[in-house]
Amino acid sequence: MKLCVIGNPENRRVLDLQTTATRLGWDEPHCVSWLDLIEHGVETLPECDLVRIESPGENHQVQRRFIALGGGPDRQLEFGELCWLRESYLGFALQLNKIGQSAPFQNPPADISLMFDKWKCHLRFDAAGVPRPKTWLAPTTAESFRTFRDELGRELRGHAFLKPRYSSSASGVCALRWFNGREQLIAPIEIVRHQGRTQLFNSLRVRSYTSLADIQTILSILLPQGMICERWIPKARTAGDGFDLRMLVIADQVRHCVVRQSVHPMTNLHLGNRRGSLEEVASVVGTATLQDARRLAEAAMRCFPNSLYAGVD
Repeated sequence: MKLCVIGNPENRRVLDLQTTATRLGWDEPHCVSWLDLIEHGVETLPECDLVRIESPGENHQVQRRFIALGGGPDRQLEFGELCWLRESYLGFALQLNKIGQSAPFQNPPADISLMFDKWKCHLRFDAAGVPRPKTWLAPTTAESFRTFRDELGRELRGHAFLKPRYSSSASGVCALRWFNGREQLIAPIEIVRHQGRTQLFNSLRVRSYTSLADIQTILSILLPQGMICERWIPKARTAGDGFDLRMLVIADQVRHCVVRQSVHPMTNLHLGNRRGSLEEVASVVGTATLQDARRLAEAAMRCFPNSLYAGVD
């Protein structure tokens, strides 16, 4: 099989794919860089049996181009800066749309574009009857969000998740609690104030903010970039930690499952959380519930019938 990959040539996922293909006795997959694709279009794609589209992340030059294509400024963000999320997505989606159906894909560009939009994903799951936490498109200012959450008092019961509509890997995700005028925001976010300028940065440390001024700062920067508000459903616990499951669905079946445990609301492993045991999970929730979770992940994947694989939380 002759594979091609669209990605950043220096990215570890691209390098791992090339190494694995060679080990299997296949030709090394040709990598078409995102920068070449932006500059020269689909003409850079060679003839092949299958194309894998890899993440454009971890390359500042690519990110800068996407932001400019999406209507943002043509400037490079500082490392880890949480800024221009909507414009970065729009530039990415524009490139995916240009790729179109020009080749056989593992996951087609149209599906990838939708998968990176949390609100559109929610609507698709909802229409297909795939159960999800109740979710709303969040207002775009901190003041209107507080009015909005108060109006949804019985729905939210004093706590909710706010998630950037167009980001991934817990970037910008906020867990909020509020009661009797007191608030708490938990997030892997660092606030940096320097020379009259305030910026938000991704952080590997999950922080808890209780200052109303800090919470106002975070919401005022993130909400205008587009966020969804999701009911906070408490996680089941094992060994004292909350956990969730990352299920890898390939060709309509769960092929791999990772238990992610954390003392924080965010369970992503890159935040220093630990892998748990499926046996322990089964002992807590029961094998029947674990099987239900597998079926739910597969039902979510069936909402993208043209895609080969996805990770489902």
